[in-house]
Amino acid sequence: MNANKNSGRGVASAMNQETLGQESMGQETLNQTKNLGQTINLDRRAFITRSMGVGAGVGAAFVLGFPLPGCSRPAARPAAAPGFDAASAVELTAFILIDEHGNVTILNPFAEMGQGVDTAIPMLIAEELEVGMERIQVRHAPYGEKYRIMFNNTSRFTGGSLSIRSAFTPLRQAGAAARAMLLAAAAQKWEVDAGGLQTENGEVINPADGARLGYGELATAAALLPVPAQVTLKDKSAFTVLGTSQPRLDVAAKSAGRAEFGIDRQTPGML
Repeated sequence: MNANKNSGRGVASAMNQETLGQESMGQETLNQTKNLGQTINLDRRAFITRSMGVGAGVGAAFVLGFPLPGCSRPAARPAAAPGFDAASAVELTAFILIDEHGNVTILNPFAEMGQGVDTAIPMLIAEELEVGMERIQVRHAPYGEKYRIMFNNTSRFTGGSLSIRSAFTPLRQAGAAARAMLLAAAAQKWEVDAGGLQTENGEVINPADGARLGYGELATAAALLPVPAQVTLKDKSAFTVLGTSQPRLDVAAKSAGRAEFGIDRQTPGML
């Protein structure tokens, strides 16, 4: 009988403690509710403690992120070549201009709206032209029929996830055509057969004697040559740019406020 009484007292005591605990938590929650909207100053230690839910009486989680080697952001871009020189740039195809330093300006027929075409389109051309992405800058292509590459060269617009699908072949062809013109210009200069020459990272190479000429040295002569109507594209097994992760070309300008948007355009006599 005494054991039963003691057991009953223990249960009652436990129930009372639980009730008191609930009342205490309820009062704390009420006090916190009353403090909503007030400015709270926390040091870092207090912030981490409260973020972990310590003493809050409410389930919470504190997540700390950290990079894993080989699983985080792509490697930084190589150092850029000498500045782009618009005055010396010459047009090899409707989409590609090369200046005397070998820097490449690509005219993108699609609008960059955050989907990444200002990087993906240059990758298509860089693959076939065989030039590093660090040598490329992108500009929006002007109005013109030659930039209509969609639906059998009848349309030009951005949308419907059609940019890369529409550009995959014609823009690679543009890069391959420019490369062929640079090879032909080097062959004329060296008085050799263009078929025996190679290209690599913005240079034409003569394997017979190791001679090299940069694209910038050949651009003016190459621009005088006809754009080839037929070119051979790389097999996907030979891709070195496509299929890789590349830093976006538009990030630096947007981060520094240099990027130009439609609202930034100014025309003579504009109010």
